[in-house]
Amino acid sequence: MELAAGAYPPFTRLVAREFDHFLPRVIVDYQFNDDLMGYVSWSKGVNVALLSFNTNFLVLGSPEVLAAADAIGLGVFIEPEEIENWEVGLKGSLFDDRVRGSLAIYRADWTEQQNSRSTFVVDGMGIPQIVTGVANTGRVVATGIELDLLAKPSDAVTVQFSAAMNDSDIKSFEDPLITGLTGVVGDGFRGNNMPLAPKYSASLGLQYDGVLPIWDEASWFARADVSYKGKQYIDASNINWINDRTQVNVRAGFTRGPISVDAFVLNLFDNDDYVSAAQNSLLTPDFSLTAAGVGYINAALPERRVVGLKVGYKF
Repeated sequence: MELAAGAYPPFTRLVAREFDHFLPRVIVDYQFNDDLMGYVSWSKGVNVALLSFNTNFLVLGSPEVLAAADAIGLGVFIEPEEIENWEVGLKGSLFDDRVRGSLAIYRADWTEQQNSRSTFVVDGMGIPQIVTGVANTGRVVATGIELDLLAKPSDAVTVQFSAAMNDSDIKSFEDPLITGLTGVVGDGFRGNNMPLAPKYSASLGLQYDGVLPIWDEASWFARADVSYKGKQYIDASNINWINDRTQVNVRAGFTRGPISVDAFVLNLFDNDDYVSAAQNSLLTPDFSLTAAGVGYINAALPERRVVGLKVGYKF
Protein backbone atom coordinates (compact mmCIF):
# COMPACT_ATOMS: atom_id res chain seq x y z
CA MET A 1 0.00 0.00 0.00
CA GLU A 2 1.30 3.46 -0.86
CA LEU A 3 0.67 6.64 1.17
CA ALA A 4 0.66 10.07 -0.36
CA ALA A 5 3.46 12.29 0.93
CA GLY A 6 2.44 15.14 3.19
CA ALA A 7 1.30 16.09 6.67
CA TYR A 8 -1.76 14.44 8.19
CA PRO A 9 -3.97 15.80 11.01
CA PRO A 10 -3.75 14.09 14.43
CA PHE A 11 -5.65 10.80 14.80
CA THR A 12 -5.87 10.30 11.05
CA ARG A 13 -6.13 6.62 10.15
CA LEU A 14 -3.29 6.11 7.72
CA VAL A 15 -3.58 2.39 7.11
CA ALA A 16 -5.97 -0.43 7.93
CA ARG A 17 -6.03 -4.14 7.28
CA GLU A 18 -8.25 -7.07 8.14
CA PHE A 19 -6.84 -10.51 8.97
CA ASP A 20 -8.78 -13.68 8.33
CA HIS A 21 -7.23 -17.01 9.35
CA PHE A 22 -8.43 -20.57 9.75
CA LEU A 23 -6.77 -22.05 12.85
CA PRO A 24 -7.46 -25.78 13.04
CA ARG A 25 -6.52 -27.99 15.97
CA VAL A 26 -6.93 -31.76 16.07
CA ILE A 27 -6.25 -34.00 19.08
CA VAL A 28 -6.55 -37.78 19.13
CA ASP A 29 -5.98 -39.61 22.41
CA TYR A 30 -6.01 -43.24 23.42
CA GLN A 31 -6.47 -44.66 26.93
CA PHE A 32 -4.19 -47.70 27.13
CA ASN A 33 -5.37 -48.47 30.66
CA ASP A 34 -6.53 -46.64 33.81
CA ASP A 35 -3.00 -45.34 34.38
CA LEU A 36 -1.68 -44.50 30.90
CA MET A 37 -2.96 -42.26 28.10
CA GLY A 38 -1.33 -41.40 24.77
CA TYR A 39 -2.17 -38.59 22.39
CA VAL A 40 -1.29 -37.03 19.04
CA SER A 41 -2.06 -33.41 18.23
CA TRP A 42 -1.73 -31.12 15.22
CA SER A 43 -2.47 -27.42 15.15
CA LYS A 44 -1.84 -24.19 13.28
CA GLY A 45 -1.44 -20.74 14.79
CA VAL A 46 -0.73 -17.16 13.78
CA ASN A 47 0.63 -14.11 15.54
CA VAL A 48 -1.16 -10.89 14.62
CA ALA A 49 -0.16 -7.93 16.79
CA LEU A 50 0.92 -4.31 16.68
CA LEU A 51 4.16 -5.58 15.16
CA SER A 52 2.10 -6.38 12.07
CA PHE A 53 2.48 -2.71 11.11
CA ASN A 54 5.62 -0.60 10.59
CA THR A 55 4.81 3.04 11.19
CA ASN A 56 7.73 4.44 13.19
CA PHE A 57 9.83 5.32 10.14
CA LEU A 58 6.85 7.22 8.66
CA VAL A 59 7.12 9.73 11.50
CA LEU A 60 10.62 10.70 10.37
CA GLY A 61 9.20 11.16 6.92
CA SER A 62 12.17 12.38 4.85
CA PRO A 63 12.81 10.89 1.40
CA GLU A 64 16.20 9.62 2.64
CA VAL A 65 14.60 7.77 5.55
CA LEU A 66 11.90 6.23 3.38
CA ALA A 67 14.47 5.15 0.81
CA ALA A 68 16.61 3.57 3.54
CA ALA A 69 13.57 1.73 4.92
CA ASP A 70 12.75 0.40 1.47
CA ALA A 71 16.36 -0.67 0.95
CA ILE A 72 16.25 -3.00 3.97
CA GLY A 73 12.83 -4.38 3.09
CA LEU A 74 10.63 -2.43 5.49
CA GLY A 75 7.03 -1.87 4.45
CA VAL A 76 3.99 -0.62 6.30
CA PHE A 77 2.45 -4.10 6.52
CA ILE A 78 4.12 -7.23 7.86
CA GLU A 79 2.65 -10.66 7.32
CA PRO A 80 1.55 -12.48 10.49
CA GLU A 81 3.88 -15.16 11.80
CA GLU A 82 2.58 -18.68 11.29
CA ILE A 83 3.35 -21.92 13.08
CA GLU A 84 2.40 -25.53 12.41
CA ASN A 85 2.89 -27.85 15.35
CA TRP A 86 2.88 -31.64 15.74
CA GLU A 87 3.05 -33.27 19.17
CA VAL A 88 3.04 -36.86 20.40
CA GLY A 89 2.94 -37.66 24.09
CA LEU A 90 2.15 -39.90 27.04
CA LYS A 91 0.57 -39.03 30.40
CA GLY A 92 0.14 -41.44 33.26
CA SER A 93 0.92 -42.71 36.72
CA LEU A 94 2.68 -45.69 38.32
CA PHE A 95 2.90 -47.49 41.66
CA ASP A 96 -0.60 -46.65 42.90
CA ASP A 97 -0.26 -43.02 41.81
CA ARG A 98 3.03 -42.58 43.69
CA VAL A 99 4.63 -41.46 40.43
CA ARG A 100 2.89 -39.20 37.91
CA GLY A 101 4.41 -37.87 34.74
CA SER A 102 4.21 -36.79 31.14
CA LEU A 103 6.44 -37.15 28.10
CA ALA A 104 6.02 -35.08 24.93
CA ILE A 105 7.83 -34.95 21.59
CA TYR A 106 7.10 -32.07 19.25
CA ARG A 107 8.00 -30.49 15.92
CA ALA A 108 7.08 -26.91 15.07
CA ASP A 109 7.55 -25.13 11.74
CA TRP A 110 7.67 -21.37 12.38
CA THR A 111 7.37 -19.38 9.16
CA GLU A 112 7.11 -15.68 8.27
CA GLN A 113 9.18 -15.01 11.38
CA GLN A 114 9.17 -11.32 12.29
CA ASN A 115 12.66 -9.97 12.94
CA SER A 116 13.82 -6.47 13.76
CA ARG A 117 16.13 -4.75 11.29
CA SER A 118 17.84 -1.37 11.37
CA THR A 119 20.01 0.89 9.29
CA PHE A 120 21.40 4.40 9.51
CA VAL A 121 21.03 7.36 7.15
CA VAL A 122 21.71 11.09 7.06
CA ASP A 123 18.56 13.00 6.11
CA GLY A 124 18.29 16.04 3.88
CA MET A 125 19.07 18.36 6.80
CA GLY A 126 22.30 16.56 7.57
CA ILE A 127 20.90 14.88 10.70
CA PRO A 128 21.80 11.20 11.28
CA GLN A 129 18.73 9.00 11.73
CA ILE A 130 18.18 5.42 12.88
CA VAL A 131 15.68 3.60 10.68
CA THR A 132 14.16 0.57 12.40
CA GLY A 133 11.30 -1.79 11.74
CA VAL A 134 10.18 -5.39 11.51
CA ALA A 135 10.19 -7.65 8.45
CA ASN A 136 9.31 -11.26 7.68
CA THR A 137 12.86 -12.53 7.30
CA GLY A 138 13.02 -15.86 9.06
CA ARG A 139 11.97 -19.46 9.27
CA VAL A 140 12.78 -21.82 12.14
CA VAL A 141 12.05 -25.51 12.64
CA ALA A 142 11.97 -26.44 16.32
CA THR A 143 12.02 -30.00 17.62
CA GLY A 144 12.19 -31.22 21.15
CA ILE A 145 11.34 -33.64 23.90
CA GLU A 146 10.06 -32.69 27.36
CA LEU A 147 9.71 -34.84 30.48
CA ASP A 148 7.92 -33.98 33.75
CA LEU A 149 7.80 -36.26 36.80
CA LEU A 150 6.27 -35.97 40.27
CA ALA A 151 7.05 -38.74 42.75
CA LYS A 152 5.96 -39.46 46.33
CA PRO A 153 8.26 -42.26 47.56
CA SER A 154 6.65 -41.81 50.99
CA ASP A 155 4.05 -39.55 52.54
CA ALA A 156 6.86 -37.28 53.74
CA VAL A 157 9.04 -37.10 50.63
CA THR A 158 8.21 -35.32 47.35
CA VAL A 159 10.46 -35.37 44.30
CA GLN A 160 9.88 -33.17 41.25
CA PHE A 161 11.93 -33.52 38.09
CA SER A 162 11.72 -31.95 34.66
CA ALA A 163 14.06 -32.03 31.68
CA ALA A 164 13.91 -30.79 28.13
CA MET A 165 15.86 -30.93 24.90
CA ASN A 166 14.72 -28.12 22.59
CA ASP A 167 16.53 -27.78 19.28
CA SER A 168 15.87 -24.73 17.11
CA ASP A 169 17.14 -24.98 13.54
CA ILE A 170 17.26 -21.68 11.65
CA LYS A 171 16.33 -22.27 8.01
CA SER A 172 16.52 -18.61 6.92
CA PHE A 173 17.29 -15.32 8.62
CA GLU A 174 18.22 -11.76 7.70
CA ASP A 175 19.22 -8.77 9.80
CA PRO A 176 21.55 -6.11 8.37
CA LEU A 177 22.59 -4.99 11.84
CA ILE A 178 23.70 -8.47 12.95
CA THR A 179 25.43 -8.95 9.60
CA GLY A 180 27.27 -5.66 10.11
CA LEU A 181 28.38 -6.68 13.60
CA THR A 182 29.33 -10.28 12.88
CA GLY A 183 29.97 -10.57 9.14
CA VAL A 184 27.51 -13.48 8.89
CA VAL A 185 25.12 -13.19 5.96
CA GLY A 186 22.53 -15.28 4.11
CA ASP A 187 23.15 -19.02 4.35
CA GLY A 188 25.68 -18.36 7.12
CA PHE A 189 22.72 -18.29 9.54
CA ARG A 190 21.30 -21.56 8.23
CA GLY A 191 21.50 -24.41 10.74
CA ASN A 192 22.20 -22.10 13.69
CA ASN A 193 20.22 -22.01 16.91
CA MET A 194 17.85 -19.27 17.95
CA PRO A 195 19.30 -16.72 20.39
CA LEU A 196 18.88 -17.24 24.15
CA ALA A 197 17.22 -20.61 23.60
CA PRO A 198 19.22 -23.28 25.47
CA LYS A 199 19.14 -26.72 23.92
CA TYR A 200 19.19 -28.47 27.28
CA SER A 201 17.47 -27.55 30.54
CA ALA A 202 16.49 -29.42 33.68
CA SER A 203 15.30 -28.93 37.25
CA LEU A 204 15.15 -31.14 40.33
CA GLY A 205 13.31 -30.45 43.56
CA LEU A 206 13.37 -32.53 46.74
CA GLN A 207 11.13 -31.78 49.75
CA TYR A 208 10.65 -33.46 53.11
CA ASP A 209 7.58 -32.67 55.23
CA GLY A 210 7.28 -33.63 58.89
CA VAL A 211 5.47 -32.86 62.10
CA LEU A 212 6.78 -31.30 65.30
CA PRO A 213 5.59 -33.52 68.15
CA ILE A 214 6.64 -30.97 70.77
CA TRP A 215 3.94 -28.58 69.47
CA ASP A 216 0.32 -29.35 68.71
CA GLU A 217 -0.66 -28.88 65.04
CA ALA A 218 2.89 -27.90 64.08
CA SER A 219 4.69 -29.04 60.91
CA TRP A 220 8.04 -28.40 59.26
CA PHE A 221 9.63 -28.83 55.88
CA ALA A 222 13.03 -28.74 54.16
CA ARG A 223 13.47 -28.30 50.43
CA ALA A 224 16.30 -28.10 47.89
CA ASP A 225 15.99 -27.11 44.22
CA VAL A 226 18.58 -27.44 41.46
CA SER A 227 18.07 -25.79 38.06
CA TYR A 228 20.19 -26.09 34.94
CA LYS A 229 20.26 -24.12 31.69
CA GLY A 230 22.54 -25.02 28.84
CA LYS A 231 24.67 -22.85 26.60
CA GLN A 232 22.82 -19.87 25.08
CA TYR A 233 23.80 -18.04 21.89
CA ILE A 234 23.52 -14.25 21.97
CA ASP A 235 22.19 -13.78 18.44
CA ALA A 236 21.41 -15.75 15.28
CA SER A 237 25.05 -15.66 14.11
CA ASN A 238 25.94 -18.06 16.99
CA ILE A 239 29.39 -16.48 17.23
CA ASN A 240 29.07 -15.39 20.87
CA TRP A 241 27.40 -17.24 23.71
CA ILE A 242 27.07 -17.53 27.47
CA ASN A 243 28.00 -20.76 29.20
CA ASP A 244 25.64 -23.20 30.83
CA ARG A 245 24.57 -22.42 34.39
CA THR A 246 23.47 -24.37 37.46
CA GLN A 247 21.88 -22.82 40.54
CA VAL A 248 20.93 -24.37 43.87
CA ASN A 249 18.33 -22.92 46.25
CA VAL A 250 17.47 -24.31 49.69
CA ARG A 251 14.62 -23.53 52.07
CA ALA A 252 13.37 -24.77 55.44
CA GLY A 253 10.64 -23.69 57.80
CA PHE A 254 7.83 -24.56 60.16
CA THR A 255 4.15 -23.73 60.57
CA ARG A 256 2.01 -23.72 63.68
CA GLY A 257 -1.52 -22.44 63.41
CA PRO A 258 -1.48 -19.01 61.75
CA ILE A 259 2.27 -18.54 62.20
CA SER A 260 4.89 -19.61 59.64
CA VAL A 261 8.65 -19.09 59.58
CA ASP A 262 10.80 -19.83 56.52
CA ALA A 263 14.57 -19.55 56.21
CA PHE A 264 16.08 -19.64 52.72
CA VAL A 265 19.31 -19.38 50.79
CA LEU A 266 19.11 -18.49 47.10
CA ASN A 267 22.09 -19.26 44.88
CA LEU A 268 23.62 -21.39 47.63
CA PHE A 269 27.01 -21.78 45.93
CA ASP A 270 27.20 -18.13 44.86
CA ASN A 271 27.30 -18.93 41.13
CA ASP A 272 28.23 -15.75 39.24
CA ASP A 273 27.84 -17.05 35.66
CA TYR A 274 25.91 -14.78 33.31
CA VAL A 275 22.14 -15.35 33.14
CA SER A 276 21.56 -13.49 29.86
CA ALA A 277 23.32 -11.32 27.28
CA ALA A 278 22.51 -9.10 24.31
CA GLN A 279 24.60 -7.73 21.46
CA ASN A 280 24.18 -4.02 20.65
CA SER A 281 25.59 -1.46 18.26
CA LEU A 282 27.81 1.27 19.68
CA LEU A 283 25.88 4.53 19.34
CA THR A 284 27.65 7.82 18.71
CA PRO A 285 26.10 11.20 17.76
CA ASP A 286 26.85 10.73 14.06
CA PHE A 287 26.41 6.92 14.07
CA SER A 288 29.76 6.56 12.32
CA LEU A 289 30.94 3.73 14.56
CA THR A 290 27.54 2.06 14.44
CA ALA A 291 27.47 2.08 10.66
CA ALA A 292 30.99 0.66 10.68
CA GLY A 293 29.77 -2.40 12.62
CA VAL A 294 31.27 -1.54 16.01
CA GLY A 295 29.28 -3.12 18.82
CA TYR A 296 29.36 -4.35 22.39
CA ILE A 297 27.74 -7.05 24.50
CA ASN A 298 25.54 -6.39 27.52
CA ALA A 299 25.84 -9.26 30.00
CA ALA A 300 23.32 -9.75 32.81
CA LEU A 301 24.78 -10.90 36.12
CA PRO A 302 22.78 -12.99 38.59
CA GLU A 303 21.91 -12.10 42.13
CA ARG A 304 24.70 -13.34 44.34
CA ARG A 305 23.99 -15.57 47.34
CA VAL A 306 20.91 -14.31 49.23
CA VAL A 307 20.18 -15.43 52.80
CA GLY A 308 16.80 -14.53 54.24
CA LEU A 309 14.10 -15.16 56.79
CA LYS A 310 10.37 -14.84 56.13
CA VAL A 311 7.81 -14.68 58.93
CA GLY A 312 4.09 -14.88 58.14
CA TYR A 313 0.82 -14.66 60.04
CA LYS A 314 -2.62 -15.58 58.65
CA PHE A 315 -5.47 -13.56 60.09
